[in-house]
Parts: sequence; structure tokens; C-alpha cells
Amino acid sequence: MKVNSTRVLEVSAPRLWEGITGNGHLEAAHPYVHHHLHEEKMCLGAKDTIIYANGLTFEREFIAWEKGVGYDLRIGRPQGKSRSLVEWRIQSLGPDKSSLSITVYPDFLKMWPRWLRWIIFRIKARKPLKTYLDAVTSGIKHWLETGTPVRRSDFPNHPWFGDTQTY
Repeated sequence: MKVNSTRVLEVSAPRLWEGITGNGHLEAAHPYVHHHLHEEKMCLGAKDTIIYANGLTFEREFIAWEKGVGYDLRIGRPQGKSRSLVEWRIQSLGPDKSSLSITVYPDFLKMWPRWLRWIIFRIKARKPLKTYLDAVTSGIKHWLETGTPVRRSDFPNHPWFGDTQTY
């Protein structure tokens, strides 16, 4: 089970890489992140914390890193047992054009039997996760192409990460 969002940006691949690996970039580019906290620069083995608009806190750990191409991370609640895999990938489409692809392999359903996992994923998780990823790639596109931070009001509220938590 996986969910993906891919977005074409009118920026070079090196500029996109610089943007998605810069300190605190999620506060400027992510429509649902309130704070992006880290003590070290993003790299293999680094860890950071994101606090969403609704106060939900997740920790991320970078487990693979290929400069200019992408990175993989594990994300989950600080004391939680679930750690979803997230892959960020860049592809150059020309001197001033690139694409960003974010793929999530959700881990939060692992406690259920395999047959039930698939049903829950299809009915309850896939659409909100796709909506979320599309908002993230759109936010990064806006931020890098315009140079201005995203405004949360420009994106629909999200039931898991927006201003109100509904699960």
C-alpha cells in the first residue's frame, strides 16, 4: 500500500534540492506544518520534529540520502510504534524545470490482519493521504516558484493535520 503525489515545478533540480533540504523549509512550504524543529542540518541519520497546525507532533529520521536525487525517512509520533516510510525524489526535466515526487508507505495499519488493512486503507486512508500529499507538493511548488511562504488559508483544512483534528 502506498500513496504518491508528483508535481512539476518551474525551478531547476538543484534549486528544488536546495529547497527541500534547507533548514526549516517545511514552515515556509508545508500548508499544515506550524513548526519544523531540528538541531542539525538534514542528512543521513539526522532527526527532526514537525508540529502540525492542530498540535500533532511527528518525528522524522532520515534513513537514505542521495544528494540531488532524494531521501527516505521514517515518520511517526514520538512514542508511537508506527513509523511510515516516506520517499522524496527529484527528477530534472530541463535547465529550469523539475519534478518532485513524494511517496508514503503507511505503517499505521500494521496491527490489522492483511485483508482488513487493504479495506481500511481503501475506504479511510488513501483519499485523505493523497489530499495531504497533493497539498504538500503544491505548497513546495508555490514557495519555490514565488519565493513567498504558503498561507494555510490557501489550502483546504485537512482532517488529520489541519487546524482541527477529527480522528
